[in-house]
Amino acid sequence: MVDIITAAIPVFILLIVIEVVSLWLAPDDEVGYEVRDTVTSLSMGLGSVVVGLFYTSLQHVAYAVLPAHRAGRKALAPSGARRLHLA
Repeated sequence: MVDIITAAIPVFILLIVIEVVSLWLAPDDEVGYEVRDTVTSLSMGLGSVVVGLFYTSLQHVAYAVLPAHRAGRKALAPSGARRLHLA
């Protein structure tokens, strides 16, 4: 399945380029973007990606560690011990 965000990135960049070119060709009274606004927007987007990567990696670590931890507990239980099954 196609990830819509990944597919939209080239279109987004193309639209930014078109906007920058149109501002170059515009009369001098058109200001366009300020550098502060651009840096803020890009920082927020990058921060969103970093936080998403952090939580995804945390999930992968949890999925890798928890089954091994659970298997280790079963192995440490005495062989003759009764297990309580609540079902």
